[in-house]
Amino acid sequence: MLIGTGCIRNTPNAILQLDRGEENVASLVIRNFSAVALCYVHFAPVGAGSRGPDRLGVSEVVMPYSARDFALREGTYLLEFEDCSHRLLFSRDSLEVRGSGVEVLFHHEE
Repeated sequence: MLIGTGCIRNTPNAILQLDRGEENVASLVIRNFSAVALCYVHFAPVGAGSRGPDRLGVSEVVMPYSARDFALREGTYLLEFEDCSHRLLFSRDSLEVRGSGVEVLFHHEE
């Protein structure tokens, strides 16, 4: 059985990678608290019509027990994680990213 859970919380100390002078920029931090690598991370604004492209670099993964942060515009997003075999591990249809941002704490059991 494949079970993936995520906990969402605000991140007052998140570091943004965009110009700090830009308005409406927030941080999405993914913390992988599992033994499974996250090879594909997709997010897109709700209503965009798709889940968006893989947001990791060509050879980048979110290794077990590590984290990755993204700077993005404030808004409501669809968020999905897949393993290296493209198996869906986590999906959230409506993630609010505002202010200083949010963290997604990912746990996975097989």
